[in-house]
Amino acid sequence: MLIPAVLFLVYCLVRSIILLLSSESVYTSQFSSDEPISDIEEDSLGYRPYVENLSNILLNQSFPKAFCVALVGPWGNGKSSVFELVEKVLRGNEASLRSNLFIHFLPYLNHNEDDIINEFFVLLSNQLSNYDGKVSNLLLKYSQKITDLYQSKSLIDFVGKPIHNPKSQAAKELYEDINASLVRINKKIVVFIDDLDRLSGDEIIQVLKLIRNTANFKNTIFVVAMDKDYVLQRLKTSNHILNSAYLEKFFQLEIYLPEIDNNILRESFYKSFENHLDTAGTHFPNAVKNALLHKDILFDDYIKNIRDVKRYSNQIKFDYPFIQNEIDLVDFINFTFLKTRFPSIVNQLYKDRSNLLFYDSQKDIYHIEDIEEVQEKKSKTFGLDEMFGELNSRIGTIQTKDLEEFKKYKIFNNFIKDRKCDDGSNKVDCEDLYLLLKTLYTLFGKKNVENSDSIQLSDNLNILFYRKIQAHNFTKKDSQELLAFETPKDLQGIVLELHSKKKLPQFLKKLQWFEPSDTKELKKIIQILLYLYQVKNDYGLNIIEIEHRLAIYVRDLLSKKHGEPKENSSWLWDKIFGDDYLTLENKIFLLGDLWDSKNENNLWLFSTEQIISKAIELYKIRLTEMPDFPWQVDQFQYYSFYHALKNIEGVQNSLNVLFINFWLHRDIELLCAQTIDIPAFSYSVYRISDVLVEIFGSKNEYYEFVKDHPSAERIEIKEYLEFLTLLRKTHFKIAIDFDFKKSELIKERIKLMVESYKRNTSYDELDRISQVIFETNDMEIFYKLREQEEFITKHHIQVFSNQDSVVARVNLNRKYAKTELLGVARFINIVGADTSGWEYESMSQTNLYNNESFMTHNTDKDKYIKMIHPKPVKF
Repeated sequence: MLIPAVLFLVYCLVRSIILLLSSESVYTSQFSSDEPISDIEEDSLGYRPYVENLSNILLNQSFPKAFCVALVGPWGNGKSSVFELVEKVLRGNEASLRSNLFIHFLPYLNHNEDDIINEFFVLLSNQLSNYDGKVSNLLLKYSQKITDLYQSKSLIDFVGKPIHNPKSQAAKELYEDINASLVRINKKIVVFIDDLDRLSGDEIIQVLKLIRNTANFKNTIFVVAMDKDYVLQRLKTSNHILNSAYLEKFFQLEIYLPEIDNNILRESFYKSFENHLDTAGTHFPNAVKNALLHKDILFDDYIKNIRDVKRYSNQIKFDYPFIQNEIDLVDFINFTFLKTRFPSIVNQLYKDRSNLLFYDSQKDIYHIEDIEEVQEKKSKTFGLDEMFGELNSRIGTIQTKDLEEFKKYKIFNNFIKDRKCDDGSNKVDCEDLYLLLKTLYTLFGKKNVENSDSIQLSDNLNILFYRKIQAHNFTKKDSQELLAFETPKDLQGIVLELHSKKKLPQFLKKLQWFEPSDTKELKKIIQILLYLYQVKNDYGLNIIEIEHRLAIYVRDLLSKKHGEPKENSSWLWDKIFGDDYLTLENKIFLLGDLWDSKNENNLWLFSTEQIISKAIELYKIRLTEMPDFPWQVDQFQYYSFYHALKNIEGVQNSLNVLFINFWLHRDIELLCAQTIDIPAFSYSVYRISDVLVEIFGSKNEYYEFVKDHPSAERIEIKEYLEFLTLLRKTHFKIAIDFDFKKSELIKERIKLMVESYKRNTSYDELDRISQVIFETNDMEIFYKLREQEEFITKHHIQVFSNQDSVVARVNLNRKYAKTELLGVARFINIVGADTSGWEYESMSQTNLYNNESFMTHNTDKDKYIKMIHPKPVKF
């Protein structure tokens, strides 16, 4: 008994798992899709009688010709849901399925109007092919006839048999054969055509032709869902019709879905938030319900149908987590209405709100600006009443009290005067203008702001505009805590906390809208920015943004509205150079930046003498603080300090003296290493940095400095001097492929430069070149060599004349360097023997490599010509 029981339990378990795995997925989301309902129990609009009556007609009525029913209602009113429910009723009736054929045709899926009729007949043909292959083929032929007619505009082939194909049927014959076949099949055809109001005027005409003429078959019913006002407007705009009576001949029955009751819309809107994932610590659905009861809510103005309910509720659900309790919920919902319906207006407010709003700095609020009393008396009454007179006669929702309120504000005067709804500058239709004005008035009309979460408060409006898809918002509370610091140490702690919460970038962004309430708050903002300038690299902040905001706030501080400018300038000097907001390095960089922008900032009213003296003082202190031992070869702080200050008027000479004296009393191996540089086209040859010219006056002066330096006897510096000597003899115009062996710092510097070079490219222009330098005290022979153009060009020879010698740089193919070197030496010997009094020599590599003259002059034994680089020969 035990084994069968166990087997039964196993069977039940396995069967349960299989059923579980095979069951349909259950999708859950807090957002509402725009799909039509498919269950009559979900009907909240009271459409059951319409579904039942329409289903009864389609099931029980038959017609000798096509019969057309229009399901009429505005966008979003549930027409597609009615279709879905009716089809479900029809397909759920077995008798109906046996005697009827149901087709759902969506003309808006076609690419152009020419495809609509063809696609319909293909769809109908496919459906009928299950019952009669002949009628399926007839439909395709008939469709081709109609398509050809529309494309060729010729009636000859349409009404008669083509001359080139006398066996082909005329369209009328095809039509009669199709009708006869449909009688034989004995099935009623029901065609549902949805979303006629998604089509263009030309496409609508094609559908109307289809149901009235080309598909006017026996016992066929067309059910067309449309927004009749939209369809008529499209047809009139595209010049297809002259009056509204045009549609009457197409539809024998029009079923009008009633306007949705506002209470139903509010209930649906509220219920859509029941599954909202609340992150604010409050019961959000109840908060929404209370907001809908507020006198200022614009729900009835914006929500006209179920689609509006879904669209606006989805937007609110998405945006709310970013603002949570920072903004009054009524203001937030109204603002969501505004930005969803009028995005171009909100974009204007985002870019430059001064065009539409006035900032009251005393109250720190934004509102639409009053018309000044004097201006109001002088100006004529502008045409709000005239503008909305005709419109109100149609829609009947414009309130006289609203028009009277609008007249108090400049912005509405400008909208009407400039007729901005006509010229498209704001992308607002004139019929929407009243709604726009009412929304702006509701949100930003002048009123007593009582709550700290009002949208009119500067910080709160900034939250709405700055909103990014991120959870770390810089809130009003954060702002209050930041501005409450008393000492630099307090500020450091607050800023560190904000950085840990990733709020500093948002704070900098929001500063573009922040208006300090008084001088004290302005000075605090400046101190905060000074400290952010200090920690910009540590916290990864935007230095350009910091400098830009600092310049703006300092300019404001130095204006007369904040007191005596000179006194505020003195306060600023003390904060920069006296307090602990900036390190010595950042004081140097800020001073340099200030000078570089002196034409814009007027040096913040600091005197030139102050700046010069402070620059020299800071640089001297910084050099004094440099460690005695060599620092990393890739650390160039003292150069960056020099460059930051060198442009200050009258400072560079003093900096040069300080720099040179600094190195005069130190081992210069690190200096030598850091002067090594590589050209842009190769990493196998080296030169020295051009910065040395700024500091020492010339590279020759730098050479003399190194040669006379106390550490010049060190083997590392001697080797470096050999390199400098070659550069000097070639006038510092070429890079040398010198093989450094003695200095570890120089080798490390070269290694780092090569690694950096190869991160960008592996190409080396001189990779296959070996470099040789010859020297002679016979000027004449090298002048003769210059005349040998082919020789000069082949080896890219460059000649440099010095006071007592001439040197020539020769490039050899690295692969054949030894052979080419011997050939170059022999060529030089031939030219010298033929033109300059040198003896003919039997050249060998030994002659070249012993660092002595490899040629002998006939008359002057003091003359020489020898190879001075490389030593020893490395190829």
